[in-house]
Amino acid sequence: PLEEGTVKINFDPSFNVHENRSFLGIIIRNEVGLIMGACTYPHSHVADAFMAEARACEQAIWFVTELGFYSV
Repeated sequence: PLEEGTVKINFDPSFNVHENRSFLGIIIRNEVGLIMGACTYPHSHVADAFMAEARACEQAIWFVTELGFYSV
């Protein structure tokens, strides 16, 4: 369980090796499990699955801070 006032971010990228593209899904939940935000992002020119995962992590951090959550 999360502490009151904190949120949890889950993100998962998919990677298409033939097109060098990835798609990312992000969901943010609060301490009682309510969805506080969700989004998807496409990325092109992705070299490999490691880069897709790195971009996903970076995008998730930007998304949560843009929404004003700082206790993650």
